[in-house]
Amino acid sequence: MAAFTEQHNVVTEGRTVSANIPHTGAGEISWSSSVAGSNGTATWTTGFDKDVPVFIYLKSTQDVTVVFKDGSAQAVKTITLVANVPWTWRVGDSVFSADVASIVVTNAGATAATVDIEILLDSGTT
Repeated sequence: MAAFTEQHNVVTEGRTVSANIPHTGAGEISWSSSVAGSNGTATWTTGFDKDVPVFIYLKSTQDVTVVFKDGSAQAVKTITLVANVPWTWRVGDSVFSADVASIVVTNAGATAATVDIEILLDSGTT
């Protein structure tokens, strides 16, 4: 079993509002990679059914494009990340149009990016 805790803090003048949201699943994907600048790419071969993600967290130190691809190398979801702004998704709506076989990250900027991908799955990876 795998578990993630999603944490939110909002700090305003005079008060802080916090929330911790637990997520549990049967498996997880955890990937951190440096992606060179000037259209550098990093590809990670993985495999999971489109319906098994429970929670997804993506973050990069630079603006990058993350493309989830199926077994035919067709994009099933493209996400543009803004530097240091996490992208999250929670179970509820289908996020992928087909099963995922690989994840490709492209960095069009001049500076190398560190990209973190955390995916909690309702079943293990294939």
